[in-house]
Amino acid sequence: MPDMIDVNAILIQFQEALLENKIELFPSEKYPNLYMMLDDADGNSRMTYAFIEKDLKVKAIAIYLHMEPIGYTTCVGVSYAVAEDFRNQGIAKLILEQSISDLTDKMPEYINEIYIEAIVGISNIPSQKVAEKVLSSTPKKTVDAFSNQDAYQYVRLVKK
Repeated sequence: MPDMIDVNAILIQFQEALLENKIELFPSEKYPNLYMMLDDADGNSRMTYAFIEKDLKVKAIAIYLHMEPIGYTTCVGVSYAVAEDFRNQGIAKLILEQSISDLTDKMPEYINEIYIEAIVGISNIPSQKVAEKVLSSTPKKTVDAFSNQDAYQYVRLVKK
């Protein structure tokens, strides 16, 4: 059985690609160290937000992918990771809050609300704490579709 997706490994790859000038980033108009990259993940549009320092050190990432709608409302899944040197400083919470704000600012006029969903492994206590603070204090027990492992589903409806 495969493990849940390792977002920390994606953060490391993102850091390497940034240093090698292999990715194009767009700065947030609202938040000074927040950048966004648009790309394609197996036919699904993906938005990756990153906190990047002036020395090009990536502190954290939040990755958004389109998911199945909830009812008739658009839903995006989010995964996030913080670089080891920056953990336990509130950065995961901050990147989620700022990236959600930036994402909703960029929504087309005809979309007034969107669901944000995070699937967090049962053993990932630090990510559960962040998801509880930012997304929902009432997670539902679920099974991760990728790894088939027990997890919690955190869902938040965000309005413009």
